[in-house]
Amino acid sequence: MTPAAVAEFVGELRSDPVLAVHADEVADALKALDVEADHNGEALEMYGAAEWIIAQPRRTVEERLFALLKLFALQGKVVINMHELTGW
Repeated sequence: MTPAAVAEFVGELRSDPVLAVHADEVADALKALDVEADHNGEALEMYGAAEWIIAQPRRTVEERLFALLKLFALQGKVVINMHELTGW
């Protein structure tokens, strides 16, 4: 995921009056995942899933944020189907 894509998504969060309070937390979580993905294959897979979610052009910022929350709530080593996780 490019820094520009993360910045754009976080910017969308900041521009939403209700979600703006979560923008820094989301930015921090994505940054931490990016750092972890540099040396952890499982984190790299999760980062790829987060990238897929953020890149969905027809989904609202709320839908993408909710999907990220579902992704980040997964515990342990899992194999996920993104369409089943998100419902899209």
